[in-house]
Formats: sequence, structure tokens, C-alpha cells
Amino acid sequence: MKYIVQYILKLLAGKLLKKHSPKIIGITGSVGKTTTKDLIFHVLDSEKSLKVLRNVGNLNNEFGLPLTILEEKPVKGVLNWISLVFRSILKVLKSKEYYDVLVLEMAADGPGDLAYLTMIARPDISVVTNVEKVHLLHFKSLDELAYEKSTLVRAVRKDGMVIVNYDNVFTRSMARIRSDASVFNFGIDKECDIQAKDVVNTKKGLNFKVLYKGKEVDIKMPHVIGKHNIYTVLPVFPIAEYFGLELKDIEESISTFALPPGRMNLKEGLNETFLIDSTYNAEPSSMRAAIYTLRDFPEGKRRIAVIGDMLELGPLEEISHREIGKILKEARIDLIFFVGARMKWAKDEMEQGVSDFRRISFHFNDSFEASKEISQKVKKDDVILVKGSRAMMMERVVYRLSK
Repeated sequence: MKYIVQYILKLLAGKLLKKHSPKIIGITGSVGKTTTKDLIFHVLDSEKSLKVLRNVGNLNNEFGLPLTILEEKPVKGVLNWISLVFRSILKVLKSKEYYDVLVLEMAADGPGDLAYLTMIARPDISVVTNVEKVHLLHFKSLDELAYEKSTLVRAVRKDGMVIVNYDNVFTRSMARIRSDASVFNFGIDKECDIQAKDVVNTKKGLNFKVLYKGKEVDIKMPHVIGKHNIYTVLPVFPIAEYFGLELKDIEESISTFALPPGRMNLKEGLNETFLIDSTYNAEPSSMRAAIYTLRDFPEGKRRIAVIGDMLELGPLEEISHREIGKILKEARIDLIFFVGARMKWAKDEMEQGVSDFRRISFHFNDSFEASKEISQKVKKDDVILVKGSRAMMMERVVYRLSK
């Protein structure tokens, strides 16, 4: 039954797109694709002449993508699915108007996933954020994962647009795949078409400059911290320009963007503390970026990290957690609370050869235990990072520490 419904939804979504021909922006990558999607949507949606749709939550797979296109949500029970299919058939037959632009995040849990999704919604514009050590359970290597992500570039329509991260070794090479499309690369490298420079975290958010087509734009994001978030901003420029937005409009719209819950949100914590909520998910590159954000945060006194296991890393599980231990040792964080069985590797790695680190590191089996302990240790002006994979339920800690 599942595969029958999946096939019908695929056909119906395809027919609806063929009937109305909206412009499709496809976004994939290991890290940052959701925030990139949300930011692109936020900027385009500010243009009143455009009607824009995006997928929300986890509707980025073989079921979620056609449901998004058909403006439906998952249901439970056979009768509800049958009803959903009939509603969708009527929508395809009767619809006279539709969206101008679809901003679609596309996930790849295994080889062939993106080929399936791009058969449903072939992109006019493709964005690849990066390729990192995450979601490797069904891939043999990072090279295989990178090839899967490059599917989005190969699928883009002739005379379309390709936007890739120049600072990532895997995505940089994807820019050479298509000679029949407009290609833009982004990053902090001087060779980039869209370059960020003078990136600074402040207590009032993230500030930086963007160099694009010979012009310099000052970006201020009062609701965002973390220097790694520049990579979610840079792809916006050629896309927004393509749809007719001026640079000043893009700048203004970016300044009003707020990150979704759990994605490096700065909150006021107990006892006048600063709380960095990064509980949405975790993998090695985002964990590293979050630790450096904590280390470099311009306010407060003590730096405290509460970090949970990083899941779905496959054969790279142990080495990835040990790398985090090395980063924590270098960052000289004042207190570290390790949560979960895998974080024991990080704790062991951090403490190797340095007995002093044993005084500042603590291990807990789960986030419930950790939340009780840390709530008794925080002091005024502490800066506290909370991060871990979603299944670790690190939001328990945030809830306990929130004002």
C-alpha cells in the first residue's frame, strides 16, 4: 500500500508542476540546507509580486516532497490516505492558479534518492551547501555521498542556475559539471563569486560584508549567531537577483530573518546567563562550528558546553567523536558536560595526557541526568552551548536552563 500511494503522489505532483510550470529551487547538502531553504524563502516571500511555497519540517523525501507540492500533510490510516489521494486528483484537475516559485529542500538518505526527487521536481536552480561526515549509514564513503549530492547539479534544467560552496572540497568541483548553466560559487575565498568577509559575532548578532558583482553589502543579522551561518546567506544573492530583487531589498530582508528553533538561537538563561540553543541536530562540522562560536562569544565569563552524541555517522562514528574531544581540548572550554555513550570517546580523547581536564568534564547517560546536574552549577554571566543529535533530546537541557 505504501509504495502504491508513493507512486500515485509522485505522478500527481508531477502533473501539477507540468500544468503550472513554477520555477523550482532545489537545495541539498549535508549541513545547513534547511536554514538555507528558509532564508531563500524568507527573502523571496518579501517580494509581494511572488507567490512562494517551501517544504516544512521533514517533508523533504519521497513522500514529503510530493505532499509539499500538492499542499498536503502526512496522515494516518488507509482511509485517510485514500481521501488525500482523491483530494490531490481534484486539485490537479481543477486548479487554475499555483505558486510562482517552489523552494524545495531535498534529502538523500541513500544512493538514488535525489534522482527520484528530481524526477518529480526538476530544478531550475540548484544549491548544494556542502558534503560532510553525516548521514553516512547508507553510503560507503564520503565520495559516494558527494556523488549523490551532485545529482542536483546534473538535474538542473538547461540554462538554469547552479550555486555551490567553494570552501568545501567536495562541492567546489561540482561547479564544473554544467557548462550550459549559470554557475556561482560562494564562501570566504577571494576566488568566490559571492564572498563573505569581516565576519564578526557580537552580542547583537552576526555582522559581515558580502562582495557580489563588484558591490559590497553590509549584512547585520540580529537574530543569528555563528560564523558558519554565512554559508546559508550567500546563495540568496544570485537567486533573489534572478527574481528581480535589488541589493538593498535583499539586505533589508536578510536582517529580519530569525533561525528556526534549536539552530544556534541565543536565549536568556537562568541566573542571567547566555544560552545558545543548538539542539535541532548535530554532526562533526556543525559541532565544531558551535564550539568555536562558544569559544569566541564576545560576552560573559565562563564557557560551558553541554554536548550529546552525534548519530548516523556509520563507520566514522568513533573517530568523529574523538575529533570533537581534540577540538574541545584546544578550545579550552571551562566546563564540559558529555551526554550519551558515544561522547565517552570525546571525553577520553580530551583528557588524554592532560589530567587537569578531568576536573572540568562530566559524563551523563542521557540529557535528563545532565539537565538536573548543570542547573545546579550555572552562575551569572555563564555562556552555555547545548547541542546534540535530535534523538538525544538535548532540548531538555535548554528547557531546564531557560529563564
